[in-house]
Amino acid sequence: MAQERTGTAPQDRTLVCAGTLLSLLVVLVAVAGGLPTAVGVLGAVVGAVGAVALVRGQAPRLHVVGRPAGAVVLGVGAVTMGAAVVLSVGAPGAVADTALEAAPATPQAQQAAPVAAAPTLAVTCPAGFGASPLFGHDVTATAPYSVAIDYGDGDEYTHDDQHLSAVFSHTYLAAGDYEVTAVVTDATGQTATASCTYRW
Repeated sequence: MAQERTGTAPQDRTLVCAGTLLSLLVVLVAVAGGLPTAVGVLGAVVGAVGAVALVRGQAPRLHVVGRPAGAVVLGVGAVTMGAAVVLSVGAPGAVADTALEAAPATPQAQQAAPVAAAPTLAVTCPAGFGASPLFGHDVTATAPYSVAIDYGDGDEYTHDDQHLSAVFSHTYLAAGDYEVTAVVTDATGQTATASCTYRW
């Protein structure tokens, strides 16, 4: 009576050892370099087995027999490496790096823009100047700025910083007391107000 053979054939043991080593390699690479790298290594190994089988016509120790089977294994390896590329592009770390590059600099990294000083304005009403006074003025403001003035007789006038003499002169039609109010508006939109009373 023939005895049944027990145990694993040397060919099968080699295959089991190679599979175990390959699995350990993939796990180590996954821990060290992440899943995309591990999938890439696995794809490279599978592709190498397929290439050997395709060139030699077989890889009997790995149970790949014939060139068509080698071509299939090589294709599986190539697809696996392609999956590794897709995983590396879509990996959370890659997305986070892209988001960091696209994110604007934090306020601490940006230099604060200098804040313009608030404008100042002083208006002086002259005494005894008659119908056409020239109002004294002192303006400090971020240019370009404008000055609007209410002469107190119903006339109002606004002009820019290049034509201040036109703003601070006026002709009254009748004698009286006039409340003159001026407002300066600087380039940043800040304002200052000053007033005086002109008596004629």
